[in-house]
Amino acid sequence: MLGEISNKGVTSMLIDAVKIYCKKKGMKLLNTDNNISSDIFEHINDYIYDDYFEYKVDIFVCNKNSELPDIFIVEDSSHEFLVYERIIDDFCCLSHQKKQELFSFTGKKIIVFRPFPKTLDTDIIYNKIK
Repeated sequence: MLGEISNKGVTSMLIDAVKIYCKKKGMKLLNTDNNISSDIFEHINDYIYDDYFEYKVDIFVCNKNSELPDIFIVEDSSHEFLVYERIIDDFCCLSHQKKQELFSFTGKKIIVFRPFPKTLDTDIIYNKIK
């Protein structure tokens, strides 16, 4: 999927990116310390607490900016993981200690977590929210 992540700095950057992404999306991480592993993309639901949704990791290569979601993680060619937010027709880098720069996302690996309902059974949903 993303290849082997062995560099401690890269893993730390991945963890930071996931934390920023989840916080911005309102997703509650079960494990907010640095025990998040690089296997998060294979086992995303082991790391996110949500009564209503399960998540799937969607990874794609950007062909044009118009296909980018409002918030996403980008893996650049130097294996840095950065979180960006769309602001009208521009993008803002939300990652820590990263200065804002003009950035082309074309050809870059984009990572998002897509929610899917755990159930569509109305009785189960009602019992969870009452």
